[in-house]
Amino acid sequence: KKQSAIVYLITDKRYLTQLGKSFKTVRKNWLDLFSHPLIFFLTGNISEEMVRAELQEDLRGLDVRFAHVERELPAFLSLLNDKQCKCCCNNVTERKLSNGTIGGRYHLDYCLMNRFRTLFFYNHPAMSNFRYFAQLDTDIFIEKPMPYDPLVNMSKQQGAFGFAELVVLGDSTRPLDLS
Repeated sequence: KKQSAIVYLITDKRYLTQLGKSFKTVRKNWLDLFSHPLIFFLTGNISEEMVRAELQEDLRGLDVRFAHVERELPAFLSLLNDKQCKCCCNNVTERKLSNGTIGGRYHLDYCLMNRFRTLFFYNHPAMSNFRYFAQLDTDIFIEKPMPYDPLVNMSKQQGAFGFAELVVLGDSTRPLDLS
């Protein structure tokens, strides 16, 4: 029984569009080399049919699963006054008219995504059969074949948490940035 999965959270059409561009590289350079179930967590405004239409042939032959995520505001927000930060990502209290939230540059949907990924995700029934997972953003491009499977390495090492930083290796058209 598989104990690891690759996970995406899609809360908006723009993230689905990003995924349509990036997923080809994830498929080619990771999933075709190291097979894992793929779980798409979707909010009410994104459907399984929309994901399948966007990714089309890229999903063929994969173990694909879909799970629903409630998109609701945390109850505590109504208890805060206008002087308190209503964004869980930072503590800036100046109102930003560009996105309507108090708390700075983050849109409230982004904060709700972070709350799901750091709090509710781990107890979601869709994850009950998995011990290891990679949460990928919809704008992740894997440009070269993975030399090893990080989920297998985590399992072998009985790891609890791993992360990757942006790494851009130089080539003949782009020098290596060491700054």
